[in-house]
Amino acid sequence: ADWTIFYWAWWISWAPFVGSFIARISRGRSVREFVIGVVLAPTLLGFFWFSVFGGTAIWMQIFGQADLVQALGNGYETVLFTMFDSMPLPLLL
Repeated sequence: ADWTIFYWAWWISWAPFVGSFIARISRGRSVREFVIGVVLAPTLLGFFWFSVFGGTAIWMQIFGQADLVQALGNGYETVLFTMFDSMPLPLLL
């Protein structure tokens, strides 16, 4: 309900480009390889990302390593960087 016409148009305008890109890099592959590369791999990567970083954020909040709830007051984008700053060796991240 919060999305404007601009966001809908943005997604619709990118659909042909993404479709043609996926079709081009998938040429010569089987349907099984296509499904694994387009559906399964991104799903597993997303599951891994949310499991690791979500679990780390919950652990840091519970055990007082970082106050991520306070960082959330400054905006969603600051929470990830606050979490990274609270980790050991933040310069590497």
